[in-house]
Amino acid sequence: MKGMRMLTSFKIFAVIAVVVFIVVAGPFVWIWSINTLFPVANIQYTFDTWLASLLIGGSFGGIGFARKSK
Repeated sequence: MKGMRMLTSFKIFAVIAVVVFIVVAGPFVWIWSINTLFPVANIQYTFDTWLASLLIGGSFGGIGFARKSK
């Protein structure tokens, strides 16, 4: 029983760690890709640009859920 609880706790921790990594690294990857595609943009890596790209990604992206009808 104790091992099963530990495994479940590890899975929850792993999922949370992956989500945090995506939220932190995702905007930087987006800024990097824009700078690579359009070198004239020259977007700096600052907290403001990270936050702006996080907000843009959250506004236009997101997770979609669909229900299956019976």
